[in-house]
Amino acid sequence: MSGELIKICALAVIGVAVGALIKEIRNEIAFAIRAAACVMIFGILIISAEALLEQMRGGWLGESAEYAEVTVRALGVALLTHLTTGICRDCGESGIASGVEFAGKLEILFLCIPLITEILGYASRIISLDG
Repeated sequence: MSGELIKICALAVIGVAVGALIKEIRNEIAFAIRAAACVMIFGILIISAEALLEQMRGGWLGESAEYAEVTVRALGVALLTHLTTGICRDCGESGIASGVEFAGKLEILFLCIPLITEILGYASRIISLDG
């Protein structure tokens, strides 16, 4: 991943620098450049994550694969939410950004409900054994 991280950082710095220079001339084009940089960074991340997902499908996690899958999905939701709110705030739409943040938090909660239910079941069984 370190090679990809260098690419992502370089792309981010170039996107910000070019966006700042173009912003002096036309703000709309600067936004398009920043958005394109974000999309390319997200694309690099997806391609990099493909190897991890293939390993997960291969079963190297054993019984904890369900937990890892929820964790990876929650991380994806968090990253997508963060990216989207950043773009919304760059455009001056903090109200929309707050709505997206709330939706992301709810989505992560919905992803975790099966795990929470399972943990509560374990706790219930432990309590019934002690009683």
